[in-house]
Amino acid sequence: MNARNDSGRRGRWKNALLLLSSLCIALALAELSVRAFVSVRNVGPLFTVNDPFMGKRIKKNFHTVRVTPEFTMTFTSNSLGFRGPEPDSPAIDSVLFVGDSFTMGFGVSDGEEFPALIKAKLVATYGKSAISVVNTGMGNNGNGRWIKLLKAEADQFKPRLVVLQVMANDYDDNVREGYFRVAGDGVLEELPIRNNPLKDLEPLLDAIPGLSYSHLYGLVRQAMAGQSGGADAMATSVQAAAATAGVGDADRLTERLIAESVAICRSKGYPVFAILVGLKGERLGRVQSLFQAQRIATFTVPDKAERPDLYFKIDGHWNAAGHRFVAHEVFEQMKSLQLIPAR
Repeated sequence: MNARNDSGRRGRWKNALLLLSSLCIALALAELSVRAFVSVRNVGPLFTVNDPFMGKRIKKNFHTVRVTPEFTMTFTSNSLGFRGPEPDSPAIDSVLFVGDSFTMGFGVSDGEEFPALIKAKLVATYGKSAISVVNTGMGNNGNGRWIKLLKAEADQFKPRLVVLQVMANDYDDNVREGYFRVAGDGVLEELPIRNNPLKDLEPLLDAIPGLSYSHLYGLVRQAMAGQSGGADAMATSVQAAAATAGVGDADRLTERLIAESVAICRSKGYPVFAILVGLKGERLGRVQSLFQAQRIATFTVPDKAERPDLYFKIDGHWNAAGHRFVAHEVFEQMKSLQLIPAR
């Protein structure tokens, strides 16, 4: 009887080992196949974590390398959860940059993003009296985060200037995130944060050695996020919530969020400058009119069709040349408008 039990146990262990070996071989073959035949947009640890107030934010004191078909990017955040080195202490009299992945600088390595280049221009122009720069840009979010950030975190920087970067996909992002809505009476209402429970698992998965640099894992993550392309694939990532809202609803919500952000800056005495990216037609005209009505200067970045040399061909974000172009144009315009005085 004992001999039969021992033989049964050995058989079960043998079968378990065979199953595990087969699974490992299958995963290895799948990984090799993905690397050979599939273009995975992002490979590397995630930048963000859930946040009970902001919805999500960049990991603090974080350093990673992202690998894509078009570029390899080094990315570092500071103790505030923003991209870049530790800000001046105290980080007051600042230029506060607020926007999405274009402001964060997705696609370029540390120091190549346009807020960092503007900081270098400030130092070169004004020396030790140059005002600080704080880059609060974060990818894959809309304008509702602007309001939260301007209300809760901007005061600590005492901004001399707030630079708001508007992107064409903000309209979909604002509906998808559901941070705010425009009620029937036209009042802008803040809604409870709906954190993604799957995102809570991501830090645990990223902690598994080597997993975040697996192309197979990156493909699964990309599929779950609906990210079939780069910044050009704006309309493909609309979630179920966006599907239930008409274009007019998205426009009304986005314009109200922008207007409320400007109103907060005005109430706090922060001058505002705006950068417009990817907007076209009626939307571009309405957003420009919104800022013009408040006597806020804007800079509209040439789109990819006009200046393909400024953009990554597949991903659609600005390349290093694009960030240099935006930094130069924005700096010169802000300087001519006397929006960036010395400290």
